[in-house]
Amino acid sequence: MVDAAKPRAVGPPTAIPIDLELQKALYRPIILDCALFKACKERRSGSDGTSSAENDSLLTEAQLFKCFVNKLAQCCDSNRGGDTVTSICVLQGDEGPEYVLASNQRDDFDLEDVKNSLQKLLESVAHNAAEMKPKTMVAMVLRDVVLMTQPRIKIYLDELSKWLKLCLAHCQRQAVVDLTLQNELNNLLSKASFPTDNVTYPQTQAAFSSRCVTLIRAIVAIYNSKIEEAIINKAKDGEMSGSEAWCELRHYLGRLSSCRQAAEMIVSSEKRWPQFFRNFTITVVPSSSLHGRPLPSHESHKAAEIIRAMCHGHEEDAAPYLSKAADLQKFGLDSLIRKEINRRWYRGVHAEVLVHDYLLKRGVYHKSQYWNGWKYIGSSKPTCRLCSYYFHHHLDRVSVRASHLNLYRNWRLPDIYDDDPDAHAEQRRLELLAHITERVQEDAKRTLEERVARGKRYDSNTCSAWPGECRDVSEDSEYMSDVMSQSDQGDTSPDTSETPSTASDDEEPFVSAGEESDCDDGGGSL
Repeated sequence: MVDAAKPRAVGPPTAIPIDLELQKALYRPIILDCALFKACKERRSGSDGTSSAENDSLLTEAQLFKCFVNKLAQCCDSNRGGDTVTSICVLQGDEGPEYVLASNQRDDFDLEDVKNSLQKLLESVAHNAAEMKPKTMVAMVLRDVVLMTQPRIKIYLDELSKWLKLCLAHCQRQAVVDLTLQNELNNLLSKASFPTDNVTYPQTQAAFSSRCVTLIRAIVAIYNSKIEEAIINKAKDGEMSGSEAWCELRHYLGRLSSCRQAAEMIVSSEKRWPQFFRNFTITVVPSSSLHGRPLPSHESHKAAEIIRAMCHGHEEDAAPYLSKAADLQKFGLDSLIRKEINRRWYRGVHAEVLVHDYLLKRGVYHKSQYWNGWKYIGSSKPTCRLCSYYFHHHLDRVSVRASHLNLYRNWRLPDIYDDDPDAHAEQRRLELLAHITERVQEDAKRTLEERVARGKRYDSNTCSAWPGECRDVSEDSEYMSDVMSQSDQGDTSPDTSETPSTASDDEEPFVSAGEESDCDDGGGSL
């Protein structure tokens, strides 16, 4: 006798929920780690440097491709706070490349807008490639990138001006004033000081982008100079009254110069792969729905209870962690846990996972279905810790950007529906959840043992501030070697064994986790 399939109720498919106890097993240690991040007095900052691979100018074709995809995603990441963090992969289409794009949390209108902007950018490069000199092309693309990311750029300009003024004040307090440095800071401040309101009309947009390009050129000009060396040294000198300002200055100089890197990468890529700019299609993946808090606020969620649950009730295993948690109560550990749980909490699927889930549902598994066999999902920011665990343990082996290892509580797995033709989809999701939960529990235990919260304040790479060869592209340039000597194309399906940073989020959905709301959001904001 053949068992008949259970008929499904007429209507739209229904998402299969994950058992609440399994959700608690994941999110309790996440909350504990977020609270420990705040309770630990000592913090070891994540490296602002890049890996040796990222500084290698002799990059492979695949590495160059990955950097190109990441830079395209950066052009689509228009706002701070994480909602617009974007991931892109390139498939082998029927007549040309197919770009598949998703963002953390964009509505359909915004997704259509970013799709149109990306299409115009690629078509513009293709249209002007034959007639325009590379240097002129870079300037044109840079203006387009500035306008595509205008909301983010405005914040960078405000922050840059703020920290330039504070650094100038710090210079003037020194016994011996470095006049060369002071003059250069004043030069940058004058170039950064221009109106940024009402940039909605063609005339004002042209003026805004032109001023931004002028500023970015001035920033690029100080690369590998005594000015850059002085800024780096002052950021490292440890003087509490001034080092923060220099660190912040370096960061925002870097974020603005990364736009130039993106423009150079795009222009260089057209020379190497003109097919990426012609006969292409763009497929947009809708953002996920937001789920509410998985930990009921009326329940008790104390550190000791979370630790015992992580140790499966084995008191002997839990004892050393309970002791360390008790010591941290003087910093209000349980109170910090309660605050984390009581804050607004909306969980969404990150852009990299959205793209991957869409590809699997569409039947894209084999590398032959990806452009040139490059099975890679790029992103505008490094991958977060939970996304890195997702891709590391997923049976479908796909490369993604190297992780900054920051932890975001508003992360969730993609939905599975009751009409899924794959009978084993739910079981595989539960197995994946178990792997991720185990990794997060081990992370929380490690943080308790070390009492050191590690990680980066910003999810972006500060060192991209100083691109290895971030200079004007001339007609006889070796395009790729010029652009790529400090790309951030690193990819991984990582075994992220190093203790990562944990960061709690702000009050709004998909605000980037970090100590402050204006942090650079990175691989997924939450």
